[in-house]
Amino acid sequence: MMNSTPSAIEDLNRAIQTQNPFEVELVVTKQNVWEKELPDVPSINAHASDTVFEAINQVRSGQRRVVGVTLRAEKGLGKTHIISRIRHQGKRI
Repeated sequence: MMNSTPSAIEDLNRAIQTQNPFEVELVVTKQNVWEKELPDVPSINAHASDTVFEAINQVRSGQRRVVGVTLRAEKGLGKTHIISRIRHQGKRI
């Protein structure tokens, strides 16, 4: 017979601490960024990649001559993934 009572919050926190899939070291190689495409969910960090694409469009249309964009965030929040997205979408434009 299965126990259907909810777990105590302490049990849940303990389970997350011992088996948290987000704490695994994720290594993204240069091949992932420059050669093959990473799986992508465009809505994740879209504000960042959209800002870069808008800057590119401004240069192309002559509104600006040069634009610099800095991607700044803590480790694991998707900076390399955004660079890969920009790289691969840029190849299609």
